[in-house]
Amino acid sequence: MRLRTTATGVLASSVAAIALLLGMAGPTQAATARSAHAVTAGGHGTDAAAQRSAAAKPAPAKDFVGPNVHLGADLPAKAGHQTATASTLAAWTVSLAITVRRPWVGRSTTLTATASADVGPTAYYIRIFRNGSQIASCATGTTCSLSWTENTEMTDSFRAEISNFTRSDVVANDPDADSPFGYQVTWHASTTIDLTANYTSITMGKPVTLTASTFDDVWASPYWIEIFDVTTGTYLTNCASGTVCSVQVSQAVATTHAYRAFVSYSSTAFPPSGTVATSGTSYVTWTTGPTIWQLGLSAPATAYRAVIVTATASLDVGTTAYWIEIFDQESGTRIAACPSSTTCSGTYTPTSPEGNHLVAFISALDTNLPPASIQASSNVAKIALVSPPPR
Repeated sequence: MRLRTTATGVLASSVAAIALLLGMAGPTQAATARSAHAVTAGGHGTDAAAQRSAAAKPAPAKDFVGPNVHLGADLPAKAGHQTATASTLAAWTVSLAITVRRPWVGRSTTLTATASADVGPTAYYIRIFRNGSQIASCATGTTCSLSWTENTEMTDSFRAEISNFTRSDVVANDPDADSPFGYQVTWHASTTIDLTANYTSITMGKPVTLTASTFDDVWASPYWIEIFDVTTGTYLTNCASGTVCSVQVSQAVATTHAYRAFVSYSSTAFPPSGTVATSGTSYVTWTTGPTIWQLGLSAPATAYRAVIVTATASLDVGTTAYWIEIFDQESGTRIAACPSSTTCSGTYTPTSPEGNHLVAFISALDTNLPPASIQASSNVAKIALVSPPPR
């Protein structure tokens, strides 16, 4: 028996290409979260109340079984009613509520079946099934509740019914008896994370907000959202809860820094230990001005074959010594290099269902990632490999 209770929020998140920025400055777009911080590069979070300690992370809750719940496949006797077979109510209904549809491995979801009337004075039981096998039943009352935990990644199917002792008379189901599946609950041990910057090219000294977004709330897990300066190996901030974590960075000299976010154990060492998800690398370029190049990168979010990716600059590089270059972050391969115009396109085929990360630069002609003499950096474009459509 595997029983526990907790709650986790699930948020769907996706990556879209950042629109081409034509202005130098603007309001900082810091994302909100239960644990968000504002720091400068090389610093630490200034919001002490939001910076939860490792001890504050919730431990798995104790096993939970509601009142009058009988665990397992057998049933408690119902004196005076057990042999009855006819329904005593014109129309029975039952509903199954599930607190968490995507819990972390080792954490639980709570299942509560609610009947339209008390089954105590009747021949009926409230039953809860997992993958077709009964895991709980109640001979009295209107509710039947317990928590359920899996310790490995898997998907379970749950359903509830009201029926007599032999199940020869099933008077209510949830989901409906015609449904081929029950309610799906998926236990997961990993998640996805993306990192964005509100500006990727900006005047030196000005602040940039980095925002990490995860698919799953990390609160009911042993993991944290952490953001690092990859260029210096410096820890910037972490967040114990939520799906969003932000930090503000700035550089006082003309330079380009790389940043990356992780879902990992709480750690100030780079790379952090216990990592279960890593973002693409976001590059931010601080320049002296007065002209600030802006560069955007667009690509489809999914693809099953080669697609066109396009970088668009705010100025034509043809009259300069610089090129527009596009790179695949995972392989470090340069996809395209263009010596002139405001646009540069290349052909790319994704290789990962989790997504490949692409980035563009205005820089010297260079096959290395990152290239030399960067004048501007783009947003990160993420392309996930998908199956081709049926013919």
